[in-house]
Amino acid sequence: MKDCFISNDTSFNGTFKCGGNIIIEGHVEGDVICDNLVKIESGGYIRGEVRGQQVLINGKVEGKCYAARLSVLSKGIMYGDIFSDEISIEKGGSFIGCSQLMDPSSTKIEHAIEENDTDSELFITDIQSTLIPEDNSIK
Repeated sequence: MKDCFISNDTSFNGTFKCGGNIIIEGHVEGDVICDNLVKIESGGYIRGEVRGQQVLINGKVEGKCYAARLSVLSKGIMYGDIFSDEISIEKGGSFIGCSQLMDPSSTKIEHAIEENDTDSELFITDIQSTLIPEDNSIK
């Protein structure tokens, strides 16, 4: 499998499917579906759904992410819903939205689609990825 690359001077509208890995430095309006790694570099932007075994966000994503492992890196911003077995947020990264862990025995990303979204927990983090305590929750 060859890797795909969307450079910083490229915009894409629609659904992008990749059998290997994809690195995004440009702008995508639509869905990105990848068998392995999806990496959104600093300056990269996706508005839509992202699916991959591993998703690394160092740019900006607005939408839903489905991944076995998802990391918001130090320059990353994630607005939306995350469905993942493992979630990490580096210092400086930001996540505003809902997250739901997939079944640990599941190896398929599709499992999250079948789950009911009503049990999601709300996590709101600031730019240093500090969680707001439940007793100070936003109403």
